[in-house]
Amino acid sequence: MCIVTHYNKYYRKLLLLQILMPIHFFARDIFPALIRPINNVPAYATFGLPDSKHYICAMNAKTPKESHTIMNELVLPNDTNTLNNLMGGRLLHWMDIAAAIAAQKHCNRIVVTASVDNVSFKHSIKLGDVVTIEAKVSRAFNTSVEVRLDVWAENIPSGTRIKSNEAYYTFVALDHNNHTVPVPELIPESIEDMVLFEGALRRRQLRLILAGKMKPDDATELKALFFGEEEGK
Repeated sequence: MCIVTHYNKYYRKLLLLQILMPIHFFARDIFPALIRPINNVPAYATFGLPDSKHYICAMNAKTPKESHTIMNELVLPNDTNTLNNLMGGRLLHWMDIAAAIAAQKHCNRIVVTASVDNVSFKHSIKLGDVVTIEAKVSRAFNTSVEVRLDVWAENIPSGTRIKSNEAYYTFVALDHNNHTVPVPELIPESIEDMVLFEGALRRRQLRLILAGKMKPDDATELKALFFGEEEGK
């Protein structure tokens, strides 16, 4: 019953999104003047709307599939250690590139890596394997985005394909003066998207706690996860 209730919550949210998304994209495509400044003056200000960067980000909201990125790499001798396994540092470098591409697709801005969550290598990747890295934005915050990555290793001669690991990278969007800028909001489209979207806030609070930027008592989402919603408030 708990599992059914858990997924029903996501289905209800997705149903609401399916109703609102056509309206959102209609407004974005048919009324571009609402989201583009004219002579450096936000056009929506003339409509009596608040002069808010958040409004611009909401009107420019994107879906996870718009940032979806697939990157393939062949493991060559220079990529391996003395055991002919792919070096972890090289894989992290490839993942950083794939995640940055996904973040740039979402933000349409220069992005820089802000943090990398714990990465566990479940299976070794061998010399000659083809590495496939899939990345997509899982949630957008004010000036940053979280990117989810899934890594697969394929041995083409044997036809085997295994999942090596997954990870979350966080990127911050910058303008040409290296100042942080607001990023478009994210609209989940599937149950998987919604699960990643809602979990992102808890992951973000955990990162802030570990970085010393948030007190544990202020992490309401994490407290609600472990102690119930009433305790988390």
